[in-house]
Amino acid sequence: MYYRAYFHLNTGLRLREIHRAELTGNLIRIFDPCKRGKVRTIPVNDITREYFQWLKENSKHSDSFISRSFTEVLQGLGLYEMTDGSTRHFHHLRDTFAVISYYQTRDIFQVAKWLGHTNNGLPAVNTTAIYANFDEELLYQDFGSKKLVIKDIQNALLRNYSLNAVTVAKAKASRVEKSNFEFAYN
Repeated sequence: MYYRAYFHLNTGLRLREIHRAELTGNLIRIFDPCKRGKVRTIPVNDITREYFQWLKENSKHSDSFISRSFTEVLQGLGLYEMTDGSTRHFHHLRDTFAVISYYQTRDIFQVAKWLGHTNNGLPAVNTTAIYANFDEELLYQDFGSKKLVIKDIQNALLRNYSLNAVTVAKAKASRVEKSNFEFAYN
């Protein structure tokens, strides 16, 4: 679960898109038959590339199982319900990727391309614009630093899924906090 959540947080892929993705160097290419056969490309860091390769070789769980497991982790952390009564879901990793990417690049057109937001083959920035209008203070209040979020996810996985020591050691050794998509403020 940890690798899957980390991968989606750093690529913005929809849950089902990992099955249609391929790796070329440090680029993930996603074929989308719903978008007239368009291919989109997302740059990834070394850790995300390693996790993608591991997931392609080892992950056998269905998308619905992944989604339910992620919800259980959020519930275990007390992060499932938000103060307004709504709930967090796996798709929120995509939303977080979009917000972080926009704040790092300030390029709404590039973020739209990475997310696959298109209209007649052109980036559909009106769909992506919701991520550009996000309150930075709320982002910091919700997540603090990215290092804290990653540590909380790791702890929840250890508690709820009893990951073996080898998996945890590999995750720690991978220097997760050195992601290409770190918050602009730490």
